Amino acid sequence: MSTVGNIGSLGQITSAAGGIGSSSVNSSGSTTQWFLDYVKETPAQRWEDSWLAAHGLTQQELNSMPVQKRDAILQQMANDLKQQMQQKKQTNASTG
Repeated sequence: MSTVGNIGSLGQITSAAGGIGSSSVNSSGSTTQWFLDYVKETPAQRWEDSWLAAHGLTQQELNSMPVQKRDAILQQMANDLKQQMQQKKQTNASTG
């Protein structure tokens, strides 16, 4: 019995996964290509894509922004990452 048929559309998968990946569904709707693109990304790229999606942005939108606005977004992203790392360090210290 195959469970592949029960997965649903790629749009549902990416919605359930929080918009993972820089291109949720490409124009041809190729699930295989989306998956291959996704697994080629580094963890840092996946985190960046996830952060952008959580803030309603895409990599293309970020790249097309004026330099000052893009720099402000990147600074916010860096601050969020630093905060997450500090929280994880504190959590590990208290449980370790």
